[in-house]
Formats: sequence, structure tokens, C-alpha cells
Amino acid sequence: MNTLIFDIGKTHKKLVVYNESLHVIHQKSTRIPEISDEEGFPCDDLQKMVAWVKEQMKALLEKYHIQRINFAAYGASWVHIDNKGKVLTPLYNYLKPFPIELKRQFDQQYGIEKVAKETGSPYSGMLNSALQLYWLKYHQPEVFKKITFSLHLPQYFSYLISGKALSEFTSIGCHSMLWHHKNSDYHHWVYAEGIDKILPPIAQTGETTTLQWQGRSIDVGNGIHDSSASLIPYYKKTKEPFILLSTGTWCVALNPFCALSEQYISNPDAELYYLNIEGKPVKATRLMLGKEYEEGMQQIADEFGLTKDEIQSLKSNEQGRENYSAIIIKLETLNHNLAQKQKNAIMEAKGNSDIRKLYIEGGFAKNEIFLNMLSNTLNGWEIILSEDTQGTALGAAMVLH
Repeated sequence: MNTLIFDIGKTHKKLVVYNESLHVIHQKSTRIPEISDEEGFPCDDLQKMVAWVKEQMKALLEKYHIQRINFAAYGASWVHIDNKGKVLTPLYNYLKPFPIELKRQFDQQYGIEKVAKETGSPYSGMLNSALQLYWLKYHQPEVFKKITFSLHLPQYFSYLISGKALSEFTSIGCHSMLWHHKNSDYHHWVYAEGIDKILPPIAQTGETTTLQWQGRSIDVGNGIHDSSASLIPYYKKTKEPFILLSTGTWCVALNPFCALSEQYISNPDAELYYLNIEGKPVKATRLMLGKEYEEGMQQIADEFGLTKDEIQSLKSNEQGRENYSAIIIKLETLNHNLAQKQKNAIMEAKGNSDIRKLYIEGGFAKNEIFLNMLSNTLNGWEIILSEDTQGTALGAAMVLH
């Protein structure tokens, strides 16, 4: 039984086909240019994403005899549909500014700091996906009234194939301000605003809906948040407590072995709680290091009249190259600063636990300068680089097995 996984990232849209032994037998990646929403702010082109998924699925279902399909996708993004399944809005960008007046209104009604602590979600504007629903209710009330369901992105793709609208724990728990951890339920403000009425029933992450296609049954998963999916293979690898550093645009340190504290959040600038596939809290810290790294690399490239690719491809045997030493110093400084920030975030995720095992996956796992800097600051830690470049996709496949 082959399994098809779509891994929808903010930058890259990928697919992976696994055989029954969960070995990769096919993979593909694409980039889809952003468009703008009605206010001119950049956002993902949902229509083209959907077209790509459908086109690829059609080609692969027959070729690889696919019998399972699942979706992993980035969080804090909603697709709002009416009673006919029509999409009502652009796929709003979680970096879109949240209006000051709405923040003030929410704070007066419910207390932002209180809600942040109870939901394990530091205030981050649109990055708190529940605040996108609050924004839509007051910013575009006529659109909000037409919504039958609001689906997080992984669950929308599942709905697209299965026809079944569902909510799922890892998306609900993605710094959303939706979930009251101590009560194991949506926060009371969600009910007070009537937002619960547009949230589909919660289903288990590993459950599937059966799709009939050309005389055979295909199991369609409920979708999973990408960072949460990446945890799953490591649960299988070891019973020893660990922290997973999932790196990319966002670098997220996930500690699934840390119990909730009474205060929940000690560092509201970075610390938060996710939900795992069982709906239990996972302590995490996040930094937008990938974006900072790209901007830093661009500055170095501009300074020396090179491209970012040329800077990244510098090797130790190129010491005769003009400006080589100056470029290396700049690279080391950039990576030292990033590694120091990452170390602090890892220690925040560690909390009072005695964890000394760190798995690193994603783009920064290939950055030798960064890894050396980080290793030097994490004295006494066992640092293991992931050999699997598709950890998110693998996790999304594992929940169906």
C-alpha cells in the first residue's frame, strides 16, 4: 500500500510517495508565486495550490497505486467556505498586520495577557489564527456571516479530497489562542464570539475518510500541522526525552516532555504550547531565524557584489579568492548571532527538565557554520542531525500506519 503525502510549506510545496515500508519511491517540489489579497498584502495563491495538488494526485494515483493520502501544511492559515464549499476569502497571510483598534477591543473584552497564558499562545496578531476569525468577524462582517466552516489549511486540503469538514488537534494547538489547555476545550472567548459555530467537529489526527476511486478504496487522512508532524518519527526512534529543532523560515524547538506550568508562559516573546496528535501540550519556542538568515546572507552578498548562492558555495579550499577572509568573518558573525539566539530558545523550551538530546532537521541542519556555533554553546548536549530530509512528510505518513 503506497502513501501519498502533500507537504505544503510556506516556501516550497512538496509531495512524497512512500511504499508500505515507508521508503521514499517518488518526490517532487514546486514553488508557487504569491499573489495579493484585496488590501494588497502578499498571500499564497490558494487556487494554484489546489490546482497543483489535484493535478499531481491525478497523475500519481494510478502510477503508484496510492491507497493512502494525507496532508501536512503550515499553521495559522484558514480557508473559509460557505455551505456549497465555495472559498470566501483569499488565504490571508499570517504576517498581515492586526489592527491596533481590534487588539484594544479584544483586550478590553477578554484580556490579551490572560488569554495568552491560558491558551499557551503569546499575542502575535494574525499569527494567532483565532484572531484572524475575530478580525474577519469585525472587519468583514458580511463575509463572516456567509461562513459555514473555517478550516485550517491542512484540514482544507483533506476536505478538498474527502468532502468531510473536520478540525484536528495539531492545527487547533498551533499558537492559535483557541484552546484552553487546563480545560481541554476551546477558550470561553471562542464561545462568547460564536466562533465555535464555524469550527467543524474535532477528529483524531490518525483517522481517515474512505474515498472510492475507480473501483478501489483510498484512505484520506485528516491533515496535520507541519511542525507537529515532524515530531512523530522521533517518538518512534527513541524513548529517551528529547527536543526537536525543526528549522526553516521558522525555527521551532519542540519539547513534548515538559508538563504545563501554572503560569504557562514565562517568556511571552518566544514560549508557547502546541498540541500533539493526542491533544496533549507540547512546550515550544519559535524564532524566525530562516528569514533573518536569508536577509543576512543578502546583505553579505550585496556588500561583496556576489549572489547568495555564490556566498553559500564558498569552500575552505577557496582561500585565494578575493575577499575570502572578509566574507568568512561576516558569515561566522551572522551564524554566531543566530546560534546564540537559537541556544537561548532551546534552553527556554528545555525548562527545568534534564533533557540533553537535541535532534535538528530542516535547512539549518545543512549549515555547518551554524551547527558548529550551536554545538559550542550547548556544551554537554548530544546533537543528532536528521538523516531524513522529509521528516514532516514522514510524520504525516506515519499517523496513517
